[in-house]
Amino acid sequence: MSFLDIIMVIFTVCFFSFTRPLEKGEQGFGRDTTATLRGLAMLGIVLHHIHNRFGYSSPILSSIGYLATGLFFFISGYGNMLSINKRNEVKLEWIYKKI
Repeated sequence: MSFLDIIMVIFTVCFFSFTRPLEKGEQGFGRDTTATLRGLAMLGIVLHHIHNRFGYSSPILSSIGYLATGLFFFISGYGNMLSINKRNEVKLEWIYKKI
């Protein structure tokens, strides 16, 4: 087991430790949970780049970057969707800020 595999195990433990289950009446993830998941996805992307740059051979890390990138964009889009649903109208300033 390489050093990056150990980091991946820590990544997985953090994923399940820092996310909390939904409470009654709650719909979807809260702001804290999505921020944590985005941070963990960023960590996965960085580990994938380290893996590719230095040529470690880990079957886990060879594909984690693609999954982490998809997770990051999904959660970011989810947050934007919730933000749009709170507003009555979407202003151009908000779109420029997000871009």
